[in-house]
Amino acid sequence: MSDFGHSIDSDFDLAGSSIKGYLEGIDPTFTRGLAEIRIIGTAYVQKLAGHYMGAFALDGDFHPTLDAALWTAFTGAAPVAWVYYPQGNSEGQIKYSGTCWVSQYKPGPAAGEYVKTSFSLECAGEVSRGTV
Repeated sequence: MSDFGHSIDSDFDLAGSSIKGYLEGIDPTFTRGLAEIRIIGTAYVQKLAGHYMGAFALDGDFHPTLDAALWTAFTGAAPVAWVYYPQGNSEGQIKYSGTCWVSQYKPGPAAGEYVKTSFSLECAGEVSRGTV
């Protein structure tokens, strides 16, 4: 197995089902809050590590199956499970997982010949990293 992979192999599960067949782009962002400590008499600012967060911006082709999954997750009363596989979901590959809220959903207008869609996910709690 090569350490490098092609993005065409990426996969994304939402609420227990793969949605990669509808996606054109997956843009994950993991951030960590940093609080500044400014002590009088020092010439620099220290940083104190805080909470970390995750979010995804995804886009692709509108499809009734994807729309139903997104709408259910968007209007639901609880966060839904997600799993992101940057290099695919074969044995030994890296995966990130957690639960999320659908924070934004755009079942967009037709663009040329077909209807596009985009949506944003905000992680709700712990983000785990492991292997398949």
